[in-house]
Amino acid sequence: MKSPQGTSVDLITGQCFDGGNVPMHISLDDDAPSPLTCPLTDDATERPVNPLSAFNGENAMGEWVLTVSEDFVGITLTNWILDLCLIGADCLDIDEITGNIGSGAYRANSELSSSGLIPATNTVYFLAGNQVTLNSGFEVEEEATLEVILEPCNGTKQ
Repeated sequence: MKSPQGTSVDLITGQCFDGGNVPMHISLDDDAPSPLTCPLTDDATERPVNPLSAFNGENAMGEWVLTVSEDFVGITLTNWILDLCLIGADCLDIDEITGNIGSGAYRANSELSSSGLIPATNTVYFLAGNQVTLNSGFEVEEEATLEVILEPCNGTKQ
C-alpha cells in the first residue's frame, strides 16, 4: 500500500496464497493479537507483514494506492476498504502552519494561524475552536481552496 505522501508498506506476501480464488475478508491491524499466518483465515484480524505505523504522522488526505503484484497469480481483488483511525485528529496542538501547506484538514484546540502558502489545486481546511488568523505572507494560489471553520474539538460548530 502506498500513502498520498509516497510511503510504501508491503502488507501481505505471496506465500500466503495457493492460487485459489476463495472469497475472503481480512483485516490488518498493528495491534492484532497474532502475526499474519498462512494460510489466511476468513474474517480474521492479523498483524500485517510490515507495520501500518509507517504511515503514522502523515496527512491521510489524498490518493491511497493498493498494488497487487504478479506474485498473486490466480488471485482476483474485487474490493478493498481503507479504514483510517486518526489518533488525536480532533484535538491537535497546532499554533502556526508555515511553508507549503498540503491538502488536508488542520485542526487546533483553540487558535490556529498561518503565514504559509497553499499551492494551486490543493484543498485545505483550517478548523479551530476560537480563532483562525491569516498572517502577513499567507497566500492561496489560483485554483487552490481554503475553507475556515470555527468548531470546538467536540464537533459542535460555533
